Amino acid sequence: MTIFALFPSGDEVIRRERPSRRMASPSDETNKVSFAKIVKEPKFITIQNHLKTYEEEKGIKLTYKSFDWQFRKDFIQWSYASPREHSVNSASKSFEVLKQFLQESYKLRYHKNEIFKEKGFGIKRVKTKNKVRLNFEELKAIANLDLSNNPSFDKVRDLFIVGAYTGLRFSDWDKVGRRNIIEEDEEQLLEVLTIKTSKRVFIPLLPELKAVLEKYDYVLPSSTSQHFNRIIKKVCKMANLASMEMRIYSEGGLTKEERLEKYKMVSSHCARRSFGSNFYDMGIPAFIIIIMQITAHSTEKQFFEYIDLSQKDLAKKFSRKVKEACDAEKKKPK
Repeated sequence: MTIFALFPSGDEVIRRERPSRRMASPSDETNKVSFAKIVKEPKFITIQNHLKTYEEEKGIKLTYKSFDWQFRKDFIQWSYASPREHSVNSASKSFEVLKQFLQESYKLRYHKNEIFKEKGFGIKRVKTKNKVRLNFEELKAIANLDLSNNPSFDKVRDLFIVGAYTGLRFSDWDKVGRRNIIEEDEEQLLEVLTIKTSKRVFIPLLPELKAVLEKYDYVLPSSTSQHFNRIIKKVCKMANLASMEMRIYSEGGLTKEERLEKYKMVSSHCARRSFGSNFYDMGIPAFIIIIMQITAHSTEKQFFEYIDLSQKDLAKKFSRKVKEACDAEKKKPK
């Protein structure tokens, strides 16, 4: 059984007969449809490509029986080796997807390999720091740049402002337009059904966002993520966002660190992270609930892992709150 048989297309899953004599049940058909959808997802296409290359380089043919502890050891070494030099978290993701594939195909009795159930077969993720956020002052600096002579830079800058004042992912920016604006109780809101989580979110139409929308008559320009991430770094460099930031990353299975100018670390994710970090940092009571509704994070743990507030930032915030509380206590009549 080749790698293509291990990862059939969705249509092939529906057509394929399972090696079982018993009558099919409704749950079987549900599992078939679920599996057919899963193998079409980009993450499964990625792991299929990795395994195909692994097969070719090792001169082997993978079957369901191939996935054991020796495979885990060999595949990890292969992932970390040159020229791939995958990060620990990348290898961890590969095993997460592989385990999901094995579990779903097991439900359909394509195999009897239960390795996916065994503790430790995956790889534990490591903490990295590749994220930065732009505070309100830095956002103002890039917003005030005169980019009228460079339309490409101008559009990318404006799209970043949209992300920084909506908290939306890059894939949802094209939903920001007149058709998604509603008005209730004299407040204008954006109503967006997000692509990744299929959650409906409501976002206030803040002045900075409205200014960009009016500039383009409520039809925002488009961009590819590759083009955007390349240009926004240049825009941020023009705005002198050159403070040195620590980048902690994993490469070839090793955790490494380096210091980079801030503009080199800015990407489309930075816009969304800036929104969450900046508005949380304002310290408005219960604001975290509102921000999480907008960013579509399900738990506070997810939210705090995403935003860029260091332990130092939180300590300073705590200090300010304590001082405010003490000052308020002193002003009370005795």
